[in-house]
Amino acid sequence: KYGFYHIMKGENPLKKGVLLLLICAIVLASMPGISAQEPEAASSTAIQSGAYEQAKSTLDALLGESLLPEDPQGIVSRGQFVSAALRLFRLTPAAGQEEKPAFADVPATHVHFAAIQMAYDLKWISPADNFLPDEPVTVNEALKILLCAGGYDFMAADWGGYPAGYVKVAANISLLKEVSAKAEQVVNAGDCVILLDNLLHAEAIKVTQYGEENSFQRGRETYLETIYQMYTYEGIVTGTTYNSLLMDAPIQRVDRIE
Repeated sequence: KYGFYHIMKGENPLKKGVLLLLICAIVLASMPGISAQEPEAASSTAIQSGAYEQAKSTLDALLGESLLPEDPQGIVSRGQFVSAALRLFRLTPAAGQEEKPAFADVPATHVHFAAIQMAYDLKWISPADNFLPDEPVTVNEALKILLCAGGYDFMAADWGGYPAGYVKVAANISLLKEVSAKAEQVVNAGDCVILLDNLLHAEAIKVTQYGEENSFQRGRETYLETIYQMYTYEGIVTGTTYNSLLMDAPIQRVDRIE
């Protein structure tokens, strides 16, 4: 109280005006309905960070037309995810219409029938009465499919089985990097794209011993390298066939980047 009276007692009108403006601003800001609204929370950390755009760019270049919704917040069904995983591994489903369905709720007329049949035959999917192909896929279900596809199912079984063992393995190989959904949550299209891309950059695993104690060995190559024979390098480009950052570097027209 003393401080406020002491300042106002002075004769400088400019000080009085500035102080009154400050007081009015403070009062207005504290009144309900007048203060600025809080910014909306980001719907997906991964999408905001740019991880989705980078992953989608890679998958579009490798796979062509996507089997997943274009909207990163879109819902992905279990059948859609199985089909996308098969395409990632360059596997083409070819189940005949006369083949006996592996699941009662996936008839031969279903759009993802062939993909689900192939995934079942490859043991990416466990036996059950129904598969619920049109239900949204969850994190745990997506991890089960991808890790079985990549050959990590033996390790996941040793580490606790479904779902805990698969989550542990996924964390160990950075499969969940930049994925915003957790555990039993539904995975949106953006997170599915990131999961698929993360698997491409994971180390390909080889089982070196079968039996009571399984042995695993990670190769030096990633799935991107083993499946697509594509390799990634990091560095600074100092020259191309047309120009160079180095003043004395000779420019030669060759089909490579220095």
